[in-house]
Amino acid sequence: MPTPSSKSSGVNFSPSIRINVYFLYTTFLGVTSWLIWPDSWRGYGLGMLSVILGLSAFFCLVGAVKTMIQRYLREKRIAEFEALGEKPRSSSLASNEDLDEAGMR
Repeated sequence: MPTPSSKSSGVNFSPSIRINVYFLYTTFLGVTSWLIWPDSWRGYGLGMLSVILGLSAFFCLVGAVKTMIQRYLREKRIAEFEALGEKPRSSSLASNEDLDEAGMR
């Protein structure tokens, strides 16, 4: 019976989705920052907003790279752990005679 933490495919797509959302959000913030950059000093309020959006885009990019590194290190640790032992093998079902010999019946 599978436990709630077990995955049928063994692949967790949550970090991939998170990375893609980070990149999408970074692109949105960067383009918005570039579009609202003022042409003159009269729009200094938009200039400050543009700088804030640009910094937010940068920190979202850092978050995406950090998530990518964490996922890589996690996959590497899992591969190292799986390489320690041999592959699991299935066993045959115990018959009544096997149970009698083991004193379990």
